Amino acid sequence: MHGLLGEAATQLGGLQDLAFWPTYRLQAGDQQRVTPDVVLRFAGGTVVVEVKHPLRGAQAADQWTRELDGAVQAELEAPIHLLALGGNSQGNTAGFDANRWPVQVQLHTREWPELAHHLAALHERADLPSDQAVLADWLALLALYSLRPRQHIDLLALHHFAQQHHPLLHGMAQWLRVPTAPQS
Repeated sequence: MHGLLGEAATQLGGLQDLAFWPTYRLQAGDQQRVTPDVVLRFAGGTVVVEVKHPLRGAQAADQWTRELDGAVQAELEAPIHLLALGGNSQGNTAGFDANRWPVQVQLHTREWPELAHHLAALHERADLPSDQAVLADWLALLALYSLRPRQHIDLLALHHFAQQHHPLLHGMAQWLRVPTAPQS
């Protein structure tokens, strides 16, 4: 959660409940019900998650507003954090007003590559083989959509290696060249 919500995650406390596609009734507007993708209820707040497919779909402020209306009307524990995962674009938060509700609301927009990066970091630090296996499965699933964590390259180490092995690397360039056909 820290990777997706930042410092706000430290205030949530322990996970109390998790619901996939819960339905909340709306008291106003044309739409009578709203169904966020996931709702995580913690001791110190709630996280409402709206997910868009990694390759298509777009987040929209009006959908977020309806989902938060439903969460507030259902009297979910505040503060309420709305996590919009995937499908965010420049300006899609323009129509969002967190002050609209009588409880504290915070919007977090994240993209799938960020999730892949955070999962890879967790995988590197995981001590238990079971945790490593679960995280490896997540990373493999994301890789099906060509979502892989960013690779960190230590440029200083690469520079030192290149300096140390310059003659070998220079000679390698000669034999790696593709021979060209003779010109007639």
